[in-house]
Amino acid sequence: MNSIFRKLPALFKIPLIIFSAAFSFTSCDYLLYDHIPDNSPKVDAVKTVNLTYDSSSPFFELDNQTKTVNISGLPTGAEVFLVRTNPTNAAIDGWYVQSVKSAGGMNLNTSQNNRSAAAPDMENMDDDGLITTDEKWPCFLPPTILPPVKSGRSALGPDASFTAEVPGESCTPANYQIGDEKYIYIDCNTQVSEFALAKAYLKAKGTYCNVWIVDGYQEDSDDYYYYYYNYSNGKYTPTSSQDYYIHSNARVKDEFVTKIKDSFDAMYPLVTELFGKPSNKIYDLDNDAFVNMNCYDDTWNSVVSATEDTIDPVNIVIYDIGDDSKSNGILGYFYSKDYYTNMIHTSRSVKDDTPYSNEGKYFYIDSAFADSNPDEVILTLAHEFQHMIDFGVKTVEQNLESSTAHNEMKSMMCEDLMAEILNISKANTPVNRLPHFCGSYLYNGPQEYDYEVTILSYATAYAFGAFLLRNYGGADLMKAIASNDSVDMTSVLSAVNTVNGTAYKMEDLLADYTKACIYSSTPEGVTSSLCPAGFPSFKNSSSIPCTSNSSYSFIASPVNIFNLNEEMETSSPNGSYAPQSIWDMFVRYYMQYEGGPMLYTSDSHYHLRPYGMMLNYVGNTKSSNITLNFSQNQASNNQKCYIYIKQN
Repeated sequence: MNSIFRKLPALFKIPLIIFSAAFSFTSCDYLLYDHIPDNSPKVDAVKTVNLTYDSSSPFFELDNQTKTVNISGLPTGAEVFLVRTNPTNAAIDGWYVQSVKSAGGMNLNTSQNNRSAAAPDMENMDDDGLITTDEKWPCFLPPTILPPVKSGRSALGPDASFTAEVPGESCTPANYQIGDEKYIYIDCNTQVSEFALAKAYLKAKGTYCNVWIVDGYQEDSDDYYYYYYNYSNGKYTPTSSQDYYIHSNARVKDEFVTKIKDSFDAMYPLVTELFGKPSNKIYDLDNDAFVNMNCYDDTWNSVVSATEDTIDPVNIVIYDIGDDSKSNGILGYFYSKDYYTNMIHTSRSVKDDTPYSNEGKYFYIDSAFADSNPDEVILTLAHEFQHMIDFGVKTVEQNLESSTAHNEMKSMMCEDLMAEILNISKANTPVNRLPHFCGSYLYNGPQEYDYEVTILSYATAYAFGAFLLRNYGGADLMKAIASNDSVDMTSVLSAVNTVNGTAYKMEDLLADYTKACIYSSTPEGVTSSLCPAGFPSFKNSSSIPCTSNSSYSFIASPVNIFNLNEEMETSSPNGSYAPQSIWDMFVRYYMQYEGGPMLYTSDSHYHLRPYGMMLNYVGNTKSSNITLNFSQNQASNNQKCYIYIKQN
């Protein structure tokens, strides 16, 4: 089962509010309520390690048995950081994560300052301080459907044959023209858990898409109500005399429909170059096999191009998702139910089929956002298109299924690469998620998806994807991740090593990642590149042509995560990043200073999420020799522990 939906990033146009220094937290132990399951091997921390500082390589990896560290040859006033990463897919209990208990030869940081803080008490923080939408959207729970590939049956490979025609079905397209009507299943509640047939009209027809608007949502419509329909004996009839009110702010202007069509046509060749083409196969429940989608979908194009096998358009359906008339919920979604046959075309009971399938290539866009957030809507086309393609490339063809976070990361990477091409300002791209990453990376690993606090999950997933694009190959890396024979971190590592000819392990990748989160520029004296793009940084650029097709140039522009204030102000219509929630304000408070990912106090330690990290600002040196004494007598041997030195 695969269901994908996208939430609006928290970039709201309200007055800027900055908390004073009184907004503080005093102990990370708030976050260490109980032990969590942790099967990682433990080791006794008993060793004393002696190290010598070298400005050309100011990074030290520590053995997990280390209890005391002596470092000599340091410049006075240098900043010292303790970094821990978790290169595994299982969380590490915070009680086995090292922190600094005491130190000699330095000013120890035990209280909040600038980027440095103890962790907030998230458990006692009100939900409104964590979820940055007025509506607390629940998990998107689709109706139960069969998995795309049943156990015991192999996936259909790209060279395998599949049924060209289903008995009793027509493979002739309807050849829809502008103004033609079609009945399409849409969601009809805010949980996106109920569906009904609605009448829609074809408003725009592009090379690669059909743009449909549900009846009543057109700008020139005289209707203030719409109806749901039943289908029986070849006829569509309203379900009852009951009708549904259409809010004026949910109507769509004709020029925006044209923009949707033109934007999708512009991005289609680019997105498919990187990710592949959407599958043209649908899962036939009666025959337990993939068949030609054109035998069910009547929107396909019978014209064969000289340069394309076929041009089968994607159907973009515009209406008020969730029937809420609000521009603060779901921007759009792809739902794999449309890649299964409908109950109308199967002899199975309703329980075992997908009664709300539109049997074709569909994704859905919220009309209430069209006027208030047009740039986000345009990027949502790229975001949802990646989900559609990924379902075909990974699930249909290879019997694989990405984790939700990994799939969302790829869609935001797709947005990242399309934004400059589509002339979208940074304030309306996934870059606006980075403030949440800076303040919340501790709570989600980059491949975790927390349905309770999705805004944080999107932020950490995007940050990791943005880092990958800018340091390991840009478009070529993206194409390798999208097309290889694995998913999640296995796919990422495989792609990094294939594109760059490297032999990275997960700990190597995370070590680079943490350096990009600590250093705002290449440390003085460091000459080695460390990673393919140079010193690890979000400010690296991947503005290079795709190797497989040099006619396409994809750009992931530099991002300064140490001055997101400026990034947002230079591109936001209101001239500022406007926090909405308590959590936003907490993040913004630290962004007043140097900015960048949160640095915790020297004695803070917390659970390390899968593939997660924790960054501590230990303090600054007051002599050339320092001693660090770690707090834990036992440590997880799965964690990786580093000391980074930064000269001022």
